[in-house]
Amino acid sequence: PVDIEEAYRAVSTIWSHPLEKNDLMYRTMTASWFSPPEDAPDDLKEILRIAYELDRDRANEPQYHIHGDIGVHNLFQLASGSIAFVDPSGTFGPKAWDLGCLASWSGRPKREAVNVSIELANISGEDPKEISRWAITRTITSANLGYQRGNKIQYKECLEAVPFLLEQFNKL
Repeated sequence: PVDIEEAYRAVSTIWSHPLEKNDLMYRTMTASWFSPPEDAPDDLKEILRIAYELDRDRANEPQYHIHGDIGVHNLFQLASGSIAFVDPSGTFGPKAWDLGCLASWSGRPKREAVNVSIELANISGEDPKEISRWAITRTITSANLGYQRGNKIQYKECLEAVPFLLEQFNKL
């Protein structure tokens, strides 16, 4: 698992001043995240509907330059011991999206994403419910990607974690 405090320090260096809101670009980008493939099973279609509901009206949040896909899969530990994240293309969105991605892809089991969100909220000062919302959304979109790419392990792990994460989220 990732050292959450060190990872927060690394990702927070990416964020700059808020950007101008671009609803069209946001809607175009997120539409693909929530679109199930034609052959998608009903359980995937249902959780993608839930992700869409969690994400609805999020375009009104302040937008920043963000990493957009942060997690252990694109983390490097430098010789100094500090953490750096790489990605050939950043994106834009709320800070809580990056933190939610980190919570979902922290190297801990997916079922711990809400708990990791709370840890990140304590470190960052961001709202734990917003970080958790994005962590769940990221877990759901990861199930979609796993299904589309034929990665049955990723699909199953993410799909099975969603009901548990939603239960935890509703208690926040």
